Amino acid sequence: MPQVRQVYYEDHEQAWERLRLRWRHTTPAPAIGPEHLPDSFRVRDPATAPTVISAITTHPGVASTTRHTPAAPAGSYRSSTARKA
Repeated sequence: MPQVRQVYYEDHEQAWERLRLRWRHTTPAPAIGPEHLPDSFRVRDPATAPTVISAITTHPGVASTTRHTPAAPAGSYRSSTARKA
């Protein structure tokens, strides 16, 4: 996709670390751990999110797509790489 310059892969352990750092000044939820977070790809430019979502939604292995708000510190778009059932 020419409008995407860089894609960031984040496994569930990296997602957990990012979440832990983001919420380090609060009490963590004991029921949440790395195993609850999907591996994902991140695209930072919110302007490309609709195009990227349309292009990858039907690819094998993409379980879901989520468009995050601009307040999300790590990007504006996330695609889970978990397998569809």
